[in-house]
Amino acid sequence: MERIENPLKTVTCPTEAVCAGCDYLGLTLDAQLSLKKAELAALLSSQSVTFPNISVWSPGTHGLRDRLDFTLEEGRFGLRHKQESRIVDLEECPQLSPALHDWFLEFRQRLPALRKGSIRLRVSPEGQRGLWLDLANIDIKNLMDETTWLNSWSDDVIIEMGQRRKFLRRSANTRPELVDPLFLPWFETRWRDHKVPLYGQVGSFTQPSLVANRWIGEWIQESVEHAKPRRITELGAGQGNLSFPALSGEAHLTVCESDRPALAGFEKTLEVLATEQGIDLRDRVTMEAGDFLRKSSESLLQADLLIANPPRSGLKAFLEPLSGAQNLSQILYMSCHPESFSEDAPRLQKEGFHLQTLTLLDQFPQTKHYEVLSHWIR
Repeated sequence: MERIENPLKTVTCPTEAVCAGCDYLGLTLDAQLSLKKAELAALLSSQSVTFPNISVWSPGTHGLRDRLDFTLEEGRFGLRHKQESRIVDLEECPQLSPALHDWFLEFRQRLPALRKGSIRLRVSPEGQRGLWLDLANIDIKNLMDETTWLNSWSDDVIIEMGQRRKFLRRSANTRPELVDPLFLPWFETRWRDHKVPLYGQVGSFTQPSLVANRWIGEWIQESVEHAKPRRITELGAGQGNLSFPALSGEAHLTVCESDRPALAGFEKTLEVLATEQGIDLRDRVTMEAGDFLRKSSESLLQADLLIANPPRSGLKAFLEPLSGAQNLSQILYMSCHPESFSEDAPRLQKEGFHLQTLTLLDQFPQTKHYEVLSHWIR
């Protein structure tokens, strides 16, 4: 059954003529989903991939995002212009959740004096506000030397700076100090019937929407419970967003991740679950750090279920050892880039996998983007 809310509703925005953030403003949700389904079907057909009926899950028409990544450029704060090489200054954005929109409005009232920089705003499930300033080193130094703007934010705003996402420690009337990253529960997933706070940084990768992510966790949990695997290998585990739903069964899970801060957040979540909620899953999890898109994990050879949520480039070389993974009978492949997913699909089919279910999760309404949730059986 397709899960669609308000299929005939349209969304308007005062900057839709110039802002490149949304492609489908003015179209009904039903029309948008038809275009996305047609694109996914065409991509798979072009690769001679056999696929089932495409299910559609739609969490809503707008207001889904709980984090934003905007550009600050010479006093303008927003997204790229459709025709010109400049940033559109956005005074509102219908894509943001109510809590994030409030945070966005407050932030834009007192923008920092910077020529250009990348800004992330985030709101946690509990309402914590986060700010990541991804700036040139000289701009970071100038803000810290000036002190006034950084110290103007209340203590309940968590600030991170730079590519290493260091935590900004502040105290009144002193120069702020950059220290080691601070891990806090910025996102959440599920384990059985429990909410699981995912520890990480403001700048950590997560799904953009808490509402849509609950559907993703439900899909993983139901799929794993139906498959009843003994050993699971997960590629690109990050902070454990898909891992904890996968642990709802009894299988042992090996997680493979190249981002060591993400693994540190994963380990903290495991520790907090054990010490504060009495849910100790640590003996059922093995962590492997490394670039597993370039080299395969030996754990793949023992797994009977693979969970994969790769970057936009897709699985690529990670598919090489599939022929030797004789125990592997099922794959849950989640992708935010249907082009690379459709390029990986023929290889999976060649290795004897059949695309049993295919779901389009529309967590990016008003845009051309969507998430693909696929279940393959050998």
